[in-house]
Amino acid sequence: MKKILLFAILISGLFSSQTANEFSLTKENGLTDYVVTETPNKTKEEIYKKTLDWINRTYQRADDVIQGQIENEYVRFQGVDKSSLCKNPNNNLIFTCIEIRYQIEISVKDGKYKFDVLETEQHNYMYPKFSSNPWMPLEYKFDKKGNVKPQKVSELPREYNRLNENLKDYILNGAETNVKNDW
Repeated sequence: MKKILLFAILISGLFSSQTANEFSLTKENGLTDYVVTETPNKTKEEIYKKTLDWINRTYQRADDVIQGQIENEYVRFQGVDKSSLCKNPNNNLIFTCIEIRYQIEISVKDGKYKFDVLETEQHNYMYPKFSSNPWMPLEYKFDKKGNVKPQKVSELPREYNRLNENLKDYILNGAETNVKNDW
């Protein structure tokens, strides 16, 4: 009986310690804390350098975007997205977007990196008349069925997954394929 109980505990520990490989947003758990992405045959030095290169290519002012870094350990950066979380993007009459600001930390180890969303904020529309801060925390509200409200916020995990996939592709495949070298 003790062996069965020990086996059950080991199996449950194994499944609970597995990390997510993509972001999701649920009523029970909120937004996934972080995602660990495998980068086979890449050293932490290569991953770190490629991450910095990717930030420089992805963001207009990389020096302003990078919030902190320790060489070959991590890079923390901040970005603003004005167009991903939109309601009725095909309707020009009723078209609204939530402007979000996010802070992401990329920690590197040999053969993998951790994509960690530290903070997500939304633009504060009360600023500057009724608030001294232009940003406020993005809150997730859910209806009785467990669906996130407003609906446009449900696109947030997909946006983080897209960013993570772009970084992974850059680390594994090098420079962007849409850049033309024929000039």
